[in-house]
Amino acid sequence: MLPGNISDVSTIQKLLFDVDYLNIKDISFIFDRGYYSADNIYLLYKYNHKFIISVRRNISIYKKIYLEAKNDLVNPDLNPR
Repeated sequence: MLPGNISDVSTIQKLLFDVDYLNIKDISFIFDRGYYSADNIYLLYKYNHKFIISVRRNISIYKKIYLEAKNDLVNPDLNPR
């Protein structure tokens, strides 16, 4: 857990530096929506890390994916895959 009053990009940069310094290879990150930015996603992909990151609901990709999955989320038994 990290303090919430630090710039998200500098936090991610330091975190990735620390992980690299400690030679940690198999690690996954989970971030809240405050860390969602193109810069952060770029850094995580650049260093080949697995991650889950929340997105703000006003992001267009969220709206598209949500609308496509809405029926499955509301009635999962009615839409088996």
